[in-house]
Amino acid sequence: MQPSQFARMLRSLYVNVPVPAFYRDVAALVRERYFPLIVTTNFDTLLEQALAQTGVRSSDYKITTIGTRTFDAILPSEEPLTHIVKLHGDLAQDTAYVSPEQIDDALRTSRQWIKSDLVGDIIMVAHVVDNADPINKWLAHGAQRELWWVSQESPPPQATAWASVLRVIDGDLGRTGVFLSQLALRLLSAPDSTANDPAEDLPSVESLLASPRERPILGDETLEREIFRNQSLLYSLDQATSPRERNPDVQAQIVHQKRVIVKLEDRARARPDTQQRVLQALGSVLNSVANGATIGKGAIEVVEYIRQQQDTLKQEFDKPKPNQIVVSAALGATLAVADRMLTEFGPEVISPDDVRRLAAFIPSAAGKVVL
Repeated sequence: MQPSQFARMLRSLYVNVPVPAFYRDVAALVRERYFPLIVTTNFDTLLEQALAQTGVRSSDYKITTIGTRTFDAILPSEEPLTHIVKLHGDLAQDTAYVSPEQIDDALRTSRQWIKSDLVGDIIMVAHVVDNADPINKWLAHGAQRELWWVSQESPPPQATAWASVLRVIDGDLGRTGVFLSQLALRLLSAPDSTANDPAEDLPSVESLLASPRERPILGDETLEREIFRNQSLLYSLDQATSPRERNPDVQAQIVHQKRVIVKLEDRARARPDTQQRVLQALGSVLNSVANGATIGKGAIEVVEYIRQQQDTLKQEFDKPKPNQIVVSAALGATLAVADRMLTEFGPEVISPDDVRRLAAFIPSAAGKVVL
């Protein structure tokens, strides 16, 4: 079946489908210029119908469908109320992209726009995360944004790489209809006509949206699975092509995957229980070296050195946000000492298990520390 035939078949399914109320809430906000840019993965025309029902003319907004000849610059000559960008096609134009390959191919026409215009703050409503969806990787281009995650489900671990500040509205309040109706109610409620400054009486968006949420706490097993899964993805990307054959998109994916892994490793080291295990591992190394201190020259100095590293790590772990560079360097330096002691004095002083225990907490960068 041709893509256009498939789109026409889908369009027939939307005949006489009533417009959901939350679409009219969005349309009412658009009419008041609250959403200058709407990016959607829906290929139906329900939003356009809601705009018409709310009194917004088709000439008041602009639609861009990724992958079609109608695609042009994001900034039009006349500023519309909103610019609707359809990532998965538009049934009004007989286009619908359903596979990751089709979506990725359509996005080729607009990559520069995605890099330059999807860097601002975003409210992400009811986004379904699919690791095969190429759209997700583009979110990392604007990682300094604030992102509001609105969904009944909690955000996935990779969402922490999509924003510098992540705000979460989940559970019942994260239902699409509930959130959008409440947002419209708060933003469009009439101000007190007797107020000196009516704008001051308008409800603040911040009063509705959630406070920044700490990154979701993941158990050790979940973190390990996420790290392993992302390392596997990185390995697959790295092995698929040689460095010379990689196009910019693949290289960007590899860089992004490395960042995700580093963030996950940082989270693993930053967990309170993990911090305790780090110090326990250091203590184990310290005891091993101390017990064999009479065996070889220099063991006493090593004991003192590891104690200093313990103090450094304890001071960092007591801070609200430990300096991961300092932590990695301290662990890396201690591992280097432990490894050298294992070589010089043998397992009587420090066991290979102690070295492995330490190595588990250290990213590859820390292994480059040289004493």
